[in-house]
Amino acid sequence: LWGRGDPAGAEHVMLFIPAIGPDLVARTNAEMNGLWPLHMLSGAVSGVPYKLYAIAAGGHHIALLPFALASFVARLARFALSVGLVSLGAAVLQRLGRPQWQRPLLIVFWIALYATYFTLRA
Repeated sequence: LWGRGDPAGAEHVMLFIPAIGPDLVARTNAEMNGLWPLHMLSGAVSGVPYKLYAIAAGGHHIALLPFALASFVARLARFALSVGLVSLGAAVLQRLGRPQWQRPLLIVFWIALYATYFTLRA
């Protein structure tokens, strides 16, 4: 709704969030012109913040229901990929007889994921 009512203002505020720059805002805006559901899916697993797609969808007057359906699929893909990787690591640790390392694995996974993201976005 914010993107529909004041897309420029919403985009301006997003620029204050770490790792979001004008290039990423422009990219999401451009992606909402074409096959936006596919772009949202690829963006979700490549680290594009969902909030940028939500703002761009409002600015492009994309109807709420199609956007909500595409959002569900895109966000599910992101979460499924993360959960799948951690579950695989936990299963390997269980098999190796090291279940006590599962929590540290989860912590290391999230730290590595965000460290990589912020390093690539810097």
